[in-house]
Amino acid sequence: AVFARRYVVRPGLRLVAVVSVIAFGGGVQAVAIGHAAAAAVGVAAYLALLVSVVRRLGLWPRIRATRVVLPTRELLAYSMLQVGSDLNLLARASLLLVALQQSHGAAGVAAFLVVQPLAKLNRAVIDAFSVLYAQTASRLWAREEHAQLSEHYWRTSGWITLFSFPLFAVTFVFAEPVTVLVLGERYAASSDVLALVSLGFFAHGALGFNGRTLAVEGRVGLVFALELASSAGGVARYAALVPERGALGAGLASCGAFLAYGAIKEAGLLAASRSVRFQPAYLRPILLVAAAGSLLWFAQDALGLPLWVGLPAVAAVWLALVAACRDLLDVRSTIPELGRLGPIGRWLSGPA
Repeated sequence: AVFARRYVVRPGLRLVAVVSVIAFGGGVQAVAIGHAAAAAVGVAAYLALLVSVVRRLGLWPRIRATRVVLPTRELLAYSMLQVGSDLNLLARASLLLVALQQSHGAAGVAAFLVVQPLAKLNRAVIDAFSVLYAQTASRLWAREEHAQLSEHYWRTSGWITLFSFPLFAVTFVFAEPVTVLVLGERYAASSDVLALVSLGFFAHGALGFNGRTLAVEGRVGLVFALELASSAGGVARYAALVPERGALGAGLASCGAFLAYGAIKEAGLLAASRSVRFQPAYLRPILLVAAAGSLLWFAQDALGLPLWVGLPAVAAVWLALVAACRDLLDVRSTIPELGRLGPIGRWLSGPA
């Protein structure tokens, strides 16, 4: 239900809102009202679902009879750090756009922002895993099952790396034909920006939930400090790259920010975590994906493969990567439902 609400119902409601605005000749304000209305309908659907689940499980008497004692101090400390972290990320993104606007005007901002929806597709897999990961990691931490938490972290990172690869390959290796196909020849020059930002999103996601794992262990302050350090480096990159190179410089700066942010969080996790320990076996997906991506990139650069050839090639390479790493994915214990998807599920699960 949560998956359907987030990835089916919400986009569907937004699509209905935009189509309605276009049909009735509305403007920007109408689009904003439509998005707000879609969000309100989604919240109402969640509330209805919550009430239905509570009634079905017979939880109303327990809720009424339970005296809730909130750890206010701990909640405030955690939430304030989380709010500060979000504000830091927001400020960093806004600063990049301000620098781009000041140096290259609206055209530079448009050239950068127009490819962001395509680049953000590389976050689809890590976003889908986020809720499930946080719940499982919190439970393992509460039970002091540190070895299992470490295994959970690395295995989830492997899943994210492998299942994000097809989207990454399409938006990085075939950035130019994808940009022209989706946005038109007018924005062909933005394909390099798409490739750079996609690389940043993918590399950051491939490192998994390092920041969230630190937060589960109560190290939110460390995460916030790492974000501040990364932001300081980001400001220096913006100042050096954006005024001279415009949208391309913004893409370079964004990619560098993602790589640096992911690297320092990973270093912080391995240095400060009480649970997560480095497991060399899980380097295999990262190294294989790096090799496969490089191979596809060189093939595209040398041969100029069209999309109708490139997409099947990406699919074939992805299947080979999954086959090479099935033992690390451990489908039977991680997502056993996949094993019930007929021949595909049995292939993913590997030999019994």
